[in-house]
Amino acid sequence: MIMAEMAKQRSPNFSMQENSLLAQLMGEDYKDTGLSCHKYNIHRFTSKISRVTKNEMWAEVAEMFSANTTGPHRTADQLEKNGKTMSPSTGGYIMITSAC
Repeated sequence: MIMAEMAKQRSPNFSMQENSLLAQLMGEDYKDTGLSCHKYNIHRFTSKISRVTKNEMWAEVAEMFSANTTGPHRTADQLEKNGKTMSPSTGGYIMITSAC
């Protein structure tokens, strides 16, 4: 087998719509924690917040993301990695608010 064939395929870049959707989902409250998904993700580990519970949160975000987009399938790991690089100056996410 040739090395080029074994190389991992690169996923398409996130579109502006996908980034906006991710920011919107991360701004929503996570369960009954009183924290947005973003705040839950950056919160330090406690007896109730662990890597396992954060992974569960990312899985739920990925499920909602997939239900609201027609683009390529994105895994929870891909969404988490993209979220961290969206805007480092704001801790990863640009909050989208609607102007009424």
